[in-house]
Amino acid sequence: MRRLKRNWSRLHRLVYVIAILGVVHYLWLVKADLTTPIIYAAVLALLLGWRVLHRVR
Repeated sequence: MRRLKRNWSRLHRLVYVIAILGVVHYLWLVKADLTTPIIYAAVLALLLGWRVLHRVR
């Protein structure tokens, strides 16, 4: 964090975007059974929702 200085916050924000894009990519890859990617999407939505909820408070 010290080395990256202000780039740390940029990297931290990019991790959220990358996680969302990773789940979308997994959804595109799976053709037959969408159960696992939907579970991943739900877990990610829960974690990001939790983060937003605590940020708003």
